[in-house]
Amino acid sequence: MNNRKKHGGRTKGTPNKQTAKIKEVVHSLLADNIDQLQNDLDLLEPKDRINTMLKLLDYAIPKKKPEIEEETEELADITIEI
Repeated sequence: MNNRKKHGGRTKGTPNKQTAKIKEVVHSLLADNIDQLQNDLDLLEPKDRINTMLKLLDYAIPKKKPEIEEETEELADITIEI
């Protein structure tokens, strides 16, 4: 780690303006085309429709980070003989 002082740029906790703008544009695009999106989903085969909906869920519901157990498991010793 270097101990240099940070000059310029965003301060910690300040939202990224570009990310917010992109999210706004994507939201507007989807909102304006929701009927077409539904029509397209209706035309898909059931398995394709489900797969598409599952992929879209990744953007609607944040994924949980895996919980790390406090206890560490002991690993078995592995010996490789050549």
